[in-house]
Amino acid sequence: MTSALIDAADGARRRNRQGEQRRLEFIEAGVALVASQGISHTRVADIARAIGAPRSLFYWYFKDVNDLLSMAIIDSRHNVRRAIADATAGVDDVLGQLFLAAQVSARIGMSGELDRVLTTVAIESATGVSFAAELSKTIEVLIADGVLLIARGQAEGVLRCDKPARDLAYCMRAVVHHNVALYHQGLLTGDADELSMSIASYAVAGLCPPSPALVAVEHAYANRHRTEGVRDAG
Repeated sequence: MTSALIDAADGARRRNRQGEQRRLEFIEAGVALVASQGISHTRVADIARAIGAPRSLFYWYFKDVNDLLSMAIIDSRHNVRRAIADATAGVDDVLGQLFLAAQVSARIGMSGELDRVLTTVAIESATGVSFAAELSKTIEVLIADGVLLIARGQAEGVLRCDKPARDLAYCMRAVVHHNVALYHQGLLTGDADELSMSIASYAVAGLCPPSPALVAVEHAYANRHRTEGVRDAG
C-alpha cells in the first residue's frame, strides 16, 4: 500500500472515530435530558445545545429523539453482551457463566443512565413509541443467550430439568430486570456491586435442581388456585 493510501486510510479511521464520538455525545446528552425532564419535553435543539453542536448535525445521526433512544438501546445491548463475553472468557462451567452473566447485567443496569431512564414510570408508560421494539428485541436476545446456556446445563445434568429452558431463562431475566428497576426507583438501596452479586446468586439458585422441600411444596400447592377458582365460581 502506498504512503498516500495509508494516509487516506488513517484519515478515514480518524474521521470515523470522531464521528462515532460525536454520535455517542449526542446519545449521552439526549439520555441525560430525557432522564431529567422527560421525553415529551426533550427537543432536538436542547440535545444539540447541550454538546455545543448545530441542530442540523443531530439529523446526520438520528431521525428524532425516539430514534436516538432506540440507538442508545441498541448500543446498550451490544455493550452488555460484550461485557458478559469478556467476564465469562475462560469460564467453562455453566453455573459460573450464568452467574457472571446475571451479575454483569445487574451491575451495568444499576450503573447505567439509560437503564435509569427506561425503568422510570414516565418512560415505561410510553411503550407505544418506536423504541419499544428495541426494548423487546433486547429482552429476546438476552433470553436466547440464556436459553442456550441453560439447555446446555440441563443436558449436562447441572441444572434443573423439570422446567423448560426458555421458562427458566425468562425467570432469571425477570429477577435481574426487576431488581434493577427497583434500584433506580429508590426502592432497593445499597452498593451496586454487592447488590449485583446478591441478585446473581438468587437468580442462579432458581436454576439449580430443586430441594425435596421445594418439590413437596410445588406438588402440594400446584392446583390450589384452580381449586379455589372453581369453589369461588360455585
